[in-house]
Amino acid sequence: MFNEQASALDLVSMVHAIDEQLAAVGQIPLIPKTARALPSQRFIHFVVAGDSFAVPIALVIETGHLSPVTPLPDVNPALRGVINFRGDVLPLFGLRRLLGYPDAEDSGGERMLIVKTANSQGLCALAVDKISGLLSLAAEDLSPANSGFSSGFWDRLGSRIRLLELERLFHHLSTESHLVEALPCSKN
Repeated sequence: MFNEQASALDLVSMVHAIDEQLAAVGQIPLIPKTARALPSQRFIHFVVAGDSFAVPIALVIETGHLSPVTPLPDVNPALRGVINFRGDVLPLFGLRRLLGYPDAEDSGGERMLIVKTANSQGLCALAVDKISGLLSLAAEDLSPANSGFSSGFWDRLGSRIRLLELERLFHHLSTESHLVEALPCSKN
């Protein structure tokens, strides 16, 4: 059975592997990793500045510890720099800054989400404070709240979990030319 110490990375990889195996034997259609996860209702749950967020698991390529960051000069502080991800250079955006939260002191405990959306122009890394794991959340339980980069929320686990709209976030970033011009994004 599952080890309680298993990382979110292991869980995400396991879910994708199970989906691929079931699709191979014809029991379920294969849901592309870049598709919205609402049919499967599985989300990565993470924390930024004490607030809970979720993104569809289908948009998350990998999770893990924050890689060493190479800062870039003269860029918006939301773009923390670039990281090496398996030989590819990816931009690292700090979700604290993008969502309007103050910076935190570097505790060494930050995690990252490697994501891909139609608007992200390739793989990108997002720095978060904590990855809490996988959640199954029903679309019908989503309360609409169209504000900032969130389109709604669930009240669960004793807190409000906001649905972070990565498409909206990356559309905003793509309109901020000073943030994205000449960025080395992986086209994976």
